[in-house]
Amino acid sequence: MLKDLLNYTNEELKVKADGHKVDADIETLRTVLDAPLSIPPYQRPYMWEQKQVSQLLNDILSNKNNDDSENYRIGSLITCIDPYLADSSEVKKNIDIVDGQQRITTLLLILHCLSDSYRNELFNNLEYNHSQSYKHLKQNSVFIEGWIQSNIKSEKDEFLNYILDNCELVVVTVYNISEAFQMFDSQNGNGKELEPYNLLKAYHLSAVDGFDNQKKCDISWENAVKSRLPNGQNFDILKQLFSEQLYRSRIWSKGCDANRFTKKEIGEFKGYRTKNGIRYPYQNKTISLLMISDWIENQKDCLTKKGMIDRDGFSDNSNFLKNFMNVNQDIVDGDLFFQYIETYVAMYKRLFIEREETDPIKTFQEFYQKKCHYKGCHRDGDTYLRELFKALVFCFYDKFGISGLQPRYYKILYAFVYRIRILNKSVFYNTVVRAPIESDVRPFSVIAQAQSPDDIERLYVACTVSRDELKQVKNGALDANKRKSPSFVPDIINFFEEEHFAL
Repeated sequence: MLKDLLNYTNEELKVKADGHKVDADIETLRTVLDAPLSIPPYQRPYMWEQKQVSQLLNDILSNKNNDDSENYRIGSLITCIDPYLADSSEVKKNIDIVDGQQRITTLLLILHCLSDSYRNELFNNLEYNHSQSYKHLKQNSVFIEGWIQSNIKSEKDEFLNYILDNCELVVVTVYNISEAFQMFDSQNGNGKELEPYNLLKAYHLSAVDGFDNQKKCDISWENAVKSRLPNGQNFDILKQLFSEQLYRSRIWSKGCDANRFTKKEIGEFKGYRTKNGIRYPYQNKTISLLMISDWIENQKDCLTKKGMIDRDGFSDNSNFLKNFMNVNQDIVDGDLFFQYIETYVAMYKRLFIEREETDPIKTFQEFYQKKCHYKGCHRDGDTYLRELFKALVFCFYDKFGISGLQPRYYKILYAFVYRIRILNKSVFYNTVVRAPIESDVRPFSVIAQAQSPDDIERLYVACTVSRDELKQVKNGALDANKRKSPSFVPDIINFFEEEHFAL
């Protein structure tokens, strides 16, 4: 049983961990809740809605009323007790719920609604860091109360005992946190499938020391997920970043096809852990960076005039590490990964969401809105092109800051991308995926190797079209307009003419 795990010594648990042991058992909810379970900070918010709660309650009641049935299997629970995460002087005192926390939390709500006096250690210590969690907890509690009044009435104690003693879980226990995360994306019948990036949150939080630090990283992460556009629309910046500006930019910079970011590709954002010591010479730079960071933190008062230059061109010691972040950097697990993501969430907001009132970002945003948000820009092919352009600008700004955000530079990047639209009647996903690596001059490699913003001029020839090609495309667009079925965007044609990308 789960509760028996804490009878093992740390050394006995390490034997299980080193042997990649996986234990599985079937336990009643009562025995599961008798164990010292905890919901670790890396878990996503509690997001079950009325539909999932109603189905769980109705399934339990239906099974209870079925004369031929005995126990009801309500799902699975993946737990982890990793002895290597405990302090060297003590055995880990809790068993982490890795998968199944949505169902377990809902069952605790149901039990509490059936009996105000019902309490257990997990219920008493239940803590979520997100407003969305409390919203769903409150809404589901109200729904459960109403459901009980309509379906159970005076049989509350009987129903409570049935849930505790007749509802069973398949409990899987692992002893290595990395192996637990490999199971983390398993989706139960009523669960909500995780976005690939949320597996990374779980993985990296396990490398963050201290609950307060974990909580801080967790809140920052979830705030990015629940971002809003200026029009009030919800927008998941992390999904955008991982799918486009980070994952694909890193892969294109390596000269490889950058297809869609899925769970199979999360290894791109898994690095090494400094707390375990370093193994290779290339990792030395991380240790030195952390040492300098600590020194800077203690010397801020002495470094107010001369500091690291930030992407706005100012001396900035307020967050030393962000000035060293690079899209293509080595990934270091834990705090540095979350600072890496926090840096690029802020950068994405500044370039593409927030409205700047000062140049050069203001001028760039005006260009971006006019040239990338034309009529028909939401077609699939045009969306692929827009995201490629954003990824190039993102990497260029990341390297050169506002010095790289001058019109000549981003117009070259725009011409490279929208030349694809000029030369193709239809733009397919694979066309855009391969464009940055099939060009005679690869733009992401040029940016990675550039010593100054002017080096982007190497792309110029790859950005041009012949006047004959442009004339042919222009005539085709005019004919389409006469038929009232526009097949091309005149603004793009005009750009190539006016900005001298037609030779």
